[in-house]
Amino acid sequence: MSIKIGFKTIPNGCISTGQYLESRIFKETVKNLKKHNITPEQKLPSLLLGYQILDMKAQVQVMGYEEYFNTQEGDEALVDFGIKILTHRYEEIVKNLSPEVKEKFLEILSKQGEEQ
Repeated sequence: MSIKIGFKTIPNGCISTGQYLESRIFKETVKNLKKHNITPEQKLPSLLLGYQILDMKAQVQVMGYEEYFNTQEGDEALVDFGIKILTHRYEEIVKNLSPEVKEKFLEILSKQGEEQ
């Protein structure tokens, strides 16, 4: 069986920014990004990718397709979709973030070596 899903982009999907900030994937992504000596602006796409992937997981649950994505292969497909979405719609996603949210993300990413 094949399914066709039109994923919504962040921040207009299922997961709020606040929910993402509290998620395990957010905390792990920030921790991993702190190891890289690049600017917060250069780290932002990776942080947004985590947000998009988490949101897509929520979207497939809402659509009733969770069983198709509850595998390693399903997770890999969501990562691939997330990368494609961010690659093709990055400017739109960043534009749709509120200035406060973008500032909050960049502030968190600029705190090298500090715990979140």
